[in-house]
Amino acid sequence: MDTFGATPTGRPRLTAFGRAARTDRIFERLRQGWSYEAIASAERLSEKRVRKIVSDALGKRISTVRRITRSCR
Repeated sequence: MDTFGATPTGRPRLTAFGRAARTDRIFERLRQGWSYEAIASAERLSEKRVRKIVSDALGKRISTVRRITRSCR
């Protein structure tokens, strides 16, 4: 059986575009007031994974803002 590019759950890996689209959907649902549990269910992820995606995305945004702020001094 060929499992190239598949995850342990048997689903294909997301591309960079797919990951970005999923992150956008997660943040849109957060803005709409969805709970992490509801988002996890809709995205077929664990609640822990949704929290990690949000944390990583916010961390990248903060580091970008800091870098831009330092370059403007």
